[in-house]
Order: sequence, then C-alpha cells, then structure tokens
Amino acid sequence: MILADPYDHEVTHRLRLAADADLDGLITILNGAVTWLQQQGLDQWGGWPWHAEELRPNIEAGVLWLAEARDGIPIATMTLDDVPDKDFWTPADDPTSALYLRAPNEMMLGVSSGREDRSV
Repeated sequence: MILADPYDHEVTHRLRLAADADLDGLITILNGAVTWLQQQGLDQWGGWPWHAEELRPNIEAGVLWLAEARDGIPIATMTLDDVPDKDFWTPADDPTSALYLRAPNEMMLGVSSGREDRSV
C-alpha cells in the first residue's frame, strides 16, 4: 500500500507486510517506543526490550506490518489482527472491534507524517 501526501501527490510512505529481514528495524522501533514510554512516566510495556522471537509468529501469520518513509527508513509498525489483548479488553468491550497500532518510530514522530504534535 502506497500512501500519498494529499497536497503534492508524492509518495511519502509505504505500508507493507513485515518480513524476517525487517526484524532489526522492527525491534529498533518497538524498543524506541519502550524508551519513549518510560520517559513519559508510563509503564505500558513493562520497560522490557522486544526480541525477534516475539515478532516472528506475527510475521509468519501475516499480521505484522511495517511503514517506511520514502527513503526506505522504517517509521512505524502495526499488528492488525482480531486477537484482543486480554489485559485491556473484556468480552463486554467488544474486543473484536479493535485495530492495534503498536508503535511509531519515536525519532520520526511529526516528520513527514502530517502530524503537528509528538504524542503517541
């Protein structure tokens, strides 16, 4: 999927399924998000680093996506599936209605994304 800037119609980002070759970039993004969360005083992911073994099942299942900037730099990752996180959802919440955007690359927040703020 190619994402275009609505003002100049240039290709600005590319969203594609992640592959094993992307693991280093994915881990960099996710561990950067852990650091960013800690700096914000949040303990959402427990402050623990991500590892390839945790990501491979989602790559193999075809649910882990990678967004890249025009120059190929990984800028975000997203897992899109119908498996709710039981820590945050109860059956009464209709957990199957959720999409999961995991983590943007903290270094790229607000850069070429059409965003004004730096919030995640």
